[in-house]
Amino acid sequence: MATPNTDSIAAEAEEAATPRAQRTPTELAYDCPEFRRLEQELQSQLTDEQWGLHVAIRDAEGDHTALEYARLRDEWYRHFPGLAPAMRAVEQHLSDTPTAGLGTCCVEAAP
Repeated sequence: MATPNTDSIAAEAEEAATPRAQRTPTELAYDCPEFRRLEQELQSQLTDEQWGLHVAIRDAEGDHTALEYARLRDEWYRHFPGLAPAMRAVEQHLSDTPTAGLGTCCVEAAP
């Protein structure tokens, strides 16, 4: 029987306890088991230098995506100034909602 990697388990528990709003796009991507599997497979085939370049590219892509999202979001706010406060409130609520709660929050339970 394999011994569990307690460092990995502790890191995953700490990651899960961090509110979504405080996590980076890269950290959020790690919520996907398939992404984790592919990352581990790729890392096993690369040198440390190559892996470092991959991480730098992945992080730069995440930064670009986040900036593009922020630009589009700000344009939505600008185009709908009367709705912008409500849109900001919903955005914050969704950021604060754990992934497992998305799609189920704010739904009244059936009697």
